[in-house]
Amino acid sequence: MASSTTDNSGCVTTRSMSELWLIGQTEPCLPQNVLPTYGQVLRTVLHNTKILKKQKTISYSVQQTVDDLLRIWSNARVPVALRQNIVTKMNALVDEYNLLKKNKGRCSATQSDRETVFKNKLSIIFDIADKDADRMIKIEEDRIFLTDQRGPRLMKMAGIDKNLTRQEERSRQRKEAEYERRKREQTRKAGEASVTVSTWQESGSESNDSMDSLDTDHDDYEIEIPVYYKKQVADSLRPHENEPKKPRILQTMLNSSDVSSTLDRINLSDRKFTVLAAAIARANGEDVGTGSLSRSTVHRKRSLHRSMIETDVREEFRTRSKSVAVIHWDGKIMENSTDKNNPKAATDRLAVVVSGLELEKMLGIIKIPSGTGEAQAHATMQLLLLWERFKKAWPNIDQTVYRPLDDPRVDDPSDPFLQELKHATVSFLQNMLLAKSGYMPREDYREVTELCLLILNTSVCDQPYSFRAPGAYHLARWMAKLNYSFKIYLFRDQFKVTPKELKSLREFCLFASLIYVKAWIAAPVTCDAATNDLVLFREICQYARINKAVADAARQKLEKHLWYISPELISFALFSEKVPVSEKRSIVRAMSQAGDDWSDRAIKLEDCTDLAVKELHALVAASSTSALRSIGIDISFLHVDPETWNDLPAYVQAKSVIGAIKVVNDSAERSVALMNTFNKSITKSETEMQTLLQVVEDNRKRIPDSQKSTLTSYKTRGSADSAGSSTRT
Repeated sequence: MASSTTDNSGCVTTRSMSELWLIGQTEPCLPQNVLPTYGQVLRTVLHNTKILKKQKTISYSVQQTVDDLLRIWSNARVPVALRQNIVTKMNALVDEYNLLKKNKGRCSATQSDRETVFKNKLSIIFDIADKDADRMIKIEEDRIFLTDQRGPRLMKMAGIDKNLTRQEERSRQRKEAEYERRKREQTRKAGEASVTVSTWQESGSESNDSMDSLDTDHDDYEIEIPVYYKKQVADSLRPHENEPKKPRILQTMLNSSDVSSTLDRINLSDRKFTVLAAAIARANGEDVGTGSLSRSTVHRKRSLHRSMIETDVREEFRTRSKSVAVIHWDGKIMENSTDKNNPKAATDRLAVVVSGLELEKMLGIIKIPSGTGEAQAHATMQLLLLWERFKKAWPNIDQTVYRPLDDPRVDDPSDPFLQELKHATVSFLQNMLLAKSGYMPREDYREVTELCLLILNTSVCDQPYSFRAPGAYHLARWMAKLNYSFKIYLFRDQFKVTPKELKSLREFCLFASLIYVKAWIAAPVTCDAATNDLVLFREICQYARINKAVADAARQKLEKHLWYISPELISFALFSEKVPVSEKRSIVRAMSQAGDDWSDRAIKLEDCTDLAVKELHALVAASSTSALRSIGIDISFLHVDPETWNDLPAYVQAKSVIGAIKVVNDSAERSVALMNTFNKSITKSETEMQTLLQVVEDNRKRIPDSQKSTLTSYKTRGSADSAGSSTRT
């Protein structure tokens, strides 16, 4: 039988009423003998709002809890942060709990991890100490108590130290008395100065009157003020030495390269920043009228900062080691915003990026002569229309009712090819979700992995799967195409599609789920690039038995991108765990027989005849060994049996270098997206645009996120003042 209690407000509650998800029973008040934890604070805040219902709001409860918390920390004699910061921190805790509770029905690993982290956090002290508390605390016992509360929490507060309280009260009274004495002394001095000035003015006036009466014809005289009078007047008018200096935040902001680069990063115009800077300066008590603030001043300062930062960035790139580097490029048609005569005209932009070992640098995003893509644009538009229809229909779709792929060809006993592909794909994707292998840089990779498993009639979790709402159908994102196509096909019974669309979707989903998704996800692994490409080519050729049109189109496209099974880069396969030792021996043997002739260049595999039946060693040429030498690889391990390579320092070092080479074009695609973001904004000058892009890229690298640890430790750039002074020197 449930027990009942009566809280301080007189309301009768039961244990089931006061039981909250994840945090347990609520608490009507904070503990008084320890510094409260996150859990105790949260349970107290929610007690009034959840148990007393509408009698108290979250805001009111937070304020009351903060008052109690400050009283407890005051008893512990630990300096605390500002009250508004404590309120913000407590509100953030409540918001975090509410968000977790809102998503508690999700069965994803991310949600489970978040709940575990939050539960562990509940037993940690809700720390509101000042950042310099350790230095500010004078009594060692108080410092030890704070350290204990942040750790094992074994100590407790027994009560108020009356002797110490009396000492502090006497100290406070002495300080107040001293303050009053100083105030009276300042008032007395100010009074004497005013009397002196007044006396001098009266005597001067009388002298003037007498002189006028004596000689009205000579009025071009001067009265010499005695030096000691001047000193008294100056002393009375001079500001007190202890008065704070006038704030100069406006000048500081304008002279800061970090502020300037951050403004560029968030795409804030000169005019908007001028208004913002004025508001910030006035909020800090600065007289904006006395400073130099205008749109032209801001523009001039930001241009100067961009030039300085770009110079620093280029110099850093020029002087750093670049033993191994890969050039990436990608293009996109966009408006020619830097053409003053015709800013609406279209132009091709080409992003060029270099990557290597701990290196990724955008060289520029330049204009190139435009090309045509009418057929591609037409096909893309048809897809967009279908996706837009599905996005509008999504709110009316029952997400619990979906139908996976039901193509009879998958289970055809006469041709086990698709069945084998299905087993291999499901195993690979499940390992991906378990983080045992593979490459999953973003959440959309996880989503497409889960959707692919659902398409193949494989459960993702024990509970019903929670589908994400359709997002943006961006032209440059292959992931969006996969996600939309998979979702449309899964809900084909609830979303009206034409027979032609349904047939196309089925063929696309069959090919994508069984062949392409696995290859797509594994593509960024450099050491496996050669064997992955060769396996993909073989599977596409075999897929011709299922759908020749799809297989031929995919094969023709892939033949244009077989760089990593070209003679020069086939040696990357020596560092792959997927390649058996026997094949590595064959590759080494072929490299030894082919020699080391760098003049026989072969960047791309031109002859794809019989490629589906070839092994990796058959693709070796004279430039295979030279390519390793050209990027500074110590090839001494080639003279040792591959069975023992993992124990050789030369091989391990070479593998780390090869693994750092990027074999996908994500870097260039991100640069294109960057250009797309800043096109038609901030500047209309092509030169200034290129400088702006360098500044934004540098800022993103230095400040990759908004975590407090990042914001307090990132590398800063020099200010305009420092640059100017060094130039003058």
